[in-house]
Amino acid sequence: MNVLEFIHGWGGECRLELRLTGTLLTDNTIRVQGNALLFEGTSEGTGDLDGQRDISFLIPKGGVVAQHNFRVNNDDEGDDFADVQLTCTNSVFE
Repeated sequence: MNVLEFIHGWGGECRLELRLTGTLLTDNTIRVQGNALLFEGTSEGTGDLDGQRDISFLIPKGGVVAQHNFRVNNDDEGDDFADVQLTCTNSVFE
């Protein structure tokens, strides 16, 4: 299932695209997986992919993964980067 899709541009030349999915495991743990893509070019709509980061973490049943932090660096050029902070919960609704 899709959990999150987030696209944000800044500075007129950078864009972060974050896409995450969640999978419910047999023990009611949720596996969150996805990727973050950093684009940098002549506009926020650029197709010039300069950095990426794969994401994978588990959220136990009834648990919280607070402040899952990571950075996506521009690996091709420059000092651009995006810092991402996620807080996720696996709550039981009855």
